[in-house]
Amino acid sequence: MKKNLKNSEIYASFCDISEPTWFRWKKKHQKLTELLEKYFTPEDILEFQRKNEIDKLEKAYFILDEILESSLYDYFQMFHNGLKQFDELFIIYYFSFLAELKSAIFEKSTIFEIKDFFILDIFQLISSFSTSFSIIDMNRINRHILIFKEWDRNMLFFIHHSLSSNLFNLHDHKFYSPSMSERKEAVYHILGLYVFTNNTELEPDRKLKKLNSLYTTYESLPTQDRLRKIDEILNKLGINLS
Repeated sequence: MKKNLKNSEIYASFCDISEPTWFRWKKKHQKLTELLEKYFTPEDILEFQRKNEIDKLEKAYFILDEILESSLYDYFQMFHNGLKQFDELFIIYYFSFLAELKSAIFEKSTIFEIKDFFILDIFQLISSFSTSFSIIDMNRINRHILIFKEWDRNMLFFIHHSLSSNLFNLHDHKFYSPSMSERKEAVYHILGLYVFTNNTELEPDRKLKKLNSLYTTYESLPTQDRLRKIDEILNKLGINLS
């Protein structure tokens, strides 16, 4: 390959087309060419052609995996006695918060400003969420909120990532193998997010009752079924999120 290639020649070579065809693609296949030019520099393309990988992306993926794995461990540690054992009002509060946060991030709800998600820490976000809760209720809830005080920006990123998978990553993780108690805790959180996201017509206490009913059914499943992947477990419970 000749030296001092123009950017257009590099992208064209990568796509195994001529430079004139690349310029035609930029009109006919605009999304594809925009993706390549926006996320991969000419240097990235040349490096991939030489090495079949891009070092900066490999390092970024490694760091990302480390953050997600350590944050998953920290998440389980915080709930090591089980969220189900917390004050019922706090459980309602927490899953209502996660449902609203998921809506804010992925459905452009106005409950939270998206920019605030990246500016505030998770403790500030959780502390500021008080929709539909009375002062008396908040006094009960606030006794538990301090458990989030130690969560950092990595945990905030982890929560964002987890909500994008409906918390499935708490149960099925490619590196971290949760214990049986952690699996059970993960299922409770997954079911909680599902119930509080998909049953908006129910009053909060009815949502909690439905969550606990589903979880009781889960606990009654044979051990071999409780060791399945989360989507298979949910199917056993009559839930299909695919």
